[in-house]
Amino acid sequence: MKEKKRRLSGALLTMDKNNLKLILNLCNT
Repeated sequence: MKEKKRRLSGALLTMDKNNLKLILNLCNT
């Protein structure tokens, strides 16, 4: 259970980072 939660939280963090990059790119253009 704990390992799954860690993997999920890690995936969410990477998703957030990708979303931030996309948002920044949209703001820059």
